[in-house]
Amino acid sequence: MKAKKKSLEQQHRGGLSNLRGNAFEEHFAVWRCLEALHALEQTGAARSLATQLRNAFVDDWVEKHGVAKHHYQLKRKASVSWSEVAADFRKQLKHSASATLVVHQRKTAVRLRRSKWRVRQAAVLCFPGSIRPGDVMKAALVAKVLHKVCVVARPTRSDLSVVWAVVAKTWKDVQNPGRFVHIERVVDRLTDPGVPVRVRWTPTPKWARAEKWLSAIGGLSFSIDGGHFHYDDGAGIRGRVSCRSSAFAEFVELVVQGKITKVNDVGVHL
Repeated sequence: MKAKKKSLEQQHRGGLSNLRGNAFEEHFAVWRCLEALHALEQTGAARSLATQLRNAFVDDWVEKHGVAKHHYQLKRKASVSWSEVAADFRKQLKHSASATLVVHQRKTAVRLRRSKWRVRQAAVLCFPGSIRPGDVMKAALVAKVLHKVCVVARPTRSDLSVVWAVVAKTWKDVQNPGRFVHIERVVDRLTDPGVPVRVRWTPTPKWARAEKWLSAIGGLSFSIDGGHFHYDDGAGIRGRVSCRSSAFAEFVELVVQGKITKVNDVGVHL
């Protein structure tokens, strides 16, 4: 029993060392964060995310959906074989909903899926392994979810690059190797009103009061779309601010205090 524990500890130490600066793991993490953000916005289903989860055999990336855990092991080398990972996958599958081996070349994925040594309950996923974010963003599975989480109807390459960069930085800031991080913590950090990310926003009672006051201001038109407050003063001044931002929270507070009474006040405070 002690020998097994020591082996796991050594595995985690090596994994953490390899994780630092490894673009393959970093890009995969951003993609899974994007997927989690999309699921949250679409259905309200929240996930918890982790790297190097303690006491796990397949631990490069782990997601918890409710109580079910889904584990991913990433291997960038083309020569990876089941003999290297089979034992860990079999052990992990005794305790987890799923375990997936992630590789960066399609031919490697095909070979592993067809191998007679394959762990039958395990999945094999091909994820683009370029060290350049721009190349990864062109991949169909990544581009699809990038478009889904972007609040801009027809996002440009620049819009998508901003989303990618912000989510990448946010995950880097909040991740805690060995522990789960709830996707809401990522959402809480996405507060820049200029970031075109669509995440779930739930109207508050205070906003309901502010909305009534704003509706009474002549010449002002406004709406909430994709977690952003859009406004138009009818005289050519338009704007947009994230409902998750401190600027919007302060604006709502001013509205309910009766300090915003004219259409010109809106642009001044936003």
